[in-house]
Amino acid sequence: MNVAQAISDIHLSSSHPDGESLLFYGAEKAPRKPPPEWRDLLHRMAAQCRAFEEESFRIAVDDPLISPQPATFRAQRLLSLTGERYLLRKMPASLWSLKDIGVHPAIRKYLLDARHTAGGLIVVSGSTGAGKSTTLAAVTEARLHAYGGVALTVEDPPEMPLEGTYGEGICYQQSVRPGGSMPALVRSALRGYPVGLPSILLIGEVRDAETASLALRSALDGRLVLTTFHANSAISGVSRFVDYAAQTMGRTNARSMFAQAFRLVMHQRMKASNTEPNLNRMVATYLIDSQPAASIVANPDASLSTLKDHIRLTHNNLRTGARLAVRKTSETE
Repeated sequence: MNVAQAISDIHLSSSHPDGESLLFYGAEKAPRKPPPEWRDLLHRMAAQCRAFEEESFRIAVDDPLISPQPATFRAQRLLSLTGERYLLRKMPASLWSLKDIGVHPAIRKYLLDARHTAGGLIVVSGSTGAGKSTTLAAVTEARLHAYGGVALTVEDPPEMPLEGTYGEGICYQQSVRPGGSMPALVRSALRGYPVGLPSILLIGEVRDAETASLALRSALDGRLVLTTFHANSAISGVSRFVDYAAQTMGRTNARSMFAQAFRLVMHQRMKASNTEPNLNRMVATYLIDSQPAASIVANPDASLSTLKDHIRLTHNNLRTGARLAVRKTSETE
């Protein structure tokens, strides 16, 4: 993923918009003070934000200083020691493709494999700002185009503009409402799929034990579950996911169910481009559901750290063009 130098976030002061606000650019680590020509725009944006009573909301901004096209910002109200601020995240105007993101061609092909219509779990892990939601949206769009069916999202809050039709498929996005919960909305979504059509459940992020358990059960019940997880590696993503699920079903069951359900764990991070200044590119690590990898996950006595050998094998295969070593199922035989 190459991200051109552009505003990604604005930390907007309510009382002194032009003097105490900060501008964040995607490829830069340090924020900038707004230049003088931003004064009127920041005051207008602060006035928009003050009109909302909710803690989380969205505002629309149409100004060439921000973007050539109208832009939408997701806003979070923050009461700091120095006053009220609004943490604004610029939302994407359109979806990226898996190719645009930088997913390896063989992994792109694997993500679109027909066998996943029978269900499974795909986890994208990484830190904040690593593009996890962008990747899940790209997978959802591509599979709806390829196989049709219905995709339902459960997000807190929605990250990408996914709702709509894609070929013979359709996606509906849902946001957790104030006072609601992610698990409750997941359970509600599970009752909304038509019989006999490919089903995708996109869970914006697993943050609790009940959501982790629901994701595993849904994947084994025949839905393709896509979700993100905060972790610093693919292996720690597996470990933390299992830790969450184990709180409701026990560690042995959690490892067994994860081993049966997972199809891919993809860890991604953003790295500065070596050739183009102010550009980032996505770097990914892939854990494929090979039979040896699944056996390690399923064995409660096995160390998950040994999965690194299977990650290394996958990347060797990607580099040499060898066939990916995935499990045999009734759909692949």
